[in-house]
Amino acid sequence: MHHATSSAETGAGIHTASSAGFGAGVSTVHKPAAHLNRLFGDLPFLDRFDAAAQAGYGRVEFMFPYSYPVEQIAHRLCSHGLQVVRFCLPAGDWMGGERGIACHPDRMGEFRYGLEEAIRYARPLGTRQLRCLAGLLLPGLAPDLARQTLVNNLRYAAAALKPHGIALQIAPHSVADAACAASMVSAASIISGARAPHPSSPPGAPGAPGPCDAADHFLTGRAQALAVIRDTGSDNLFLQDDPT
Repeated sequence: MHHATSSAETGAGIHTASSAGFGAGVSTVHKPAAHLNRLFGDLPFLDRFDAAAQAGYGRVEFMFPYSYPVEQIAHRLCSHGLQVVRFCLPAGDWMGGERGIACHPDRMGEFRYGLEEAIRYARPLGTRQLRCLAGLLLPGLAPDLARQTLVNNLRYAAAALKPHGIALQIAPHSVADAACAASMVSAASIISGARAPHPSSPPGAPGAPGPCDAADHFLTGRAQALAVIRDTGSDNLFLQDDPT
C-alpha cells in the first residue's frame, strides 16, 4: 500500500501525489497547471481555458466545475488541447461559508451524492485526480466523531473512484490549501466570471474573505492528514503536497 507524501520520502517507496501512478497524462516534470481560480480573473470562467492555452499551459485545474455543463468544459478542453489535472468534490454551500462536508456526520448522504456528481464530470473530462475538502469542525461536533466520519467518507470515496482510474487526494488546510485559499477570494468569479479582488481587499468587498474563513478547518496538519489516510486502509487515497 502506498500513500502519497513528501518528495523527501520517495526513496522509501512512497510517492508524491503528482507522481503516484495515476496513469497516462500525469508527468513528474511539467509546467505547473494553470489554476483557473487564481489566474485570468478578469475573464469569465469558460474563457479562461483559452487564456491558459494562449499563455502556454497544457494543464489546468480549478475548484468546482458544477455550475457549468460538462459538455461546455469538455469542448473548451478539446478546442485548446488542455488536460484537467484536478478539481474538488462538491463542498457544500461554499458561498455561505462551508468548506467541505466530509467530516459532517449528518451529511454523509449528500457527500455520496456529490461524489457521484464529481465522477459524472471527471470521466468525460479525463480528470485523474479529485480533491476532497474535509470541512470545518462545527460547534458542538465531537472531534472524534468528525474524524471517524471523515475516515468513513474517504474510504468509501477512494473505493468508488478506483475503478474509474481516479485517485482521491486530501490536504491539510494550513499546508497545501493555496488553491482553496485563493478561491476564498475568487469563489464568485468561477460562478459569475467576475474579477476577484486581491487577497488584501478589505472584508466585505465582493469575493473577499468573510468571517467564515476564520472558522476552524478540521484537517489542519500534515501528520493528522497522514494518520487519516492510514486509518482508511485505502491504496487510492493520497496526500496532496503540491497545490499545483
